[in-house]
Amino acid sequence: HGESKISKFVSIHTKKLPPPAAPANLTATSTTTSVTLAWNDPGDDSVTGYKILSRVTATQPALGILVADTGSSDHTYTVDNLEPGTKYAFRIIALSDHGESKISKFVSIHTKKLPPHS
Repeated sequence: HGESKISKFVSIHTKKLPPPAAPANLTATSTTTSVTLAWNDPGDDSVTGYKILSRVTATQPALGILVADTGSSDHTYTVDNLEPGTKYAFRIIALSDHGESKISKFVSIHTKKLPPHS
């Protein structure tokens, strides 16, 4: 009997996948010249890296981008070459092909002071 007439078009939009959850429970430990940051894994396999934001709390009024993309889904990062006895603040953003997470809560920490000279 042959083919029927062609049907009408149907339009559909697929939903965009959501960005990863914000990193949680950000903690920091310090030496005299470095800070190691650690946070909970957001539990999202799409995470490709993290953006690390920092500031020296006494002299910088706003956060700056310390690392635009760690390029790793590891949930620790060590910041080196810091000034001894200085207070720093950090926040983290998870990155994926679906976008950026919300920003984590702040963590503030002092690098350790240099020991006095004898």
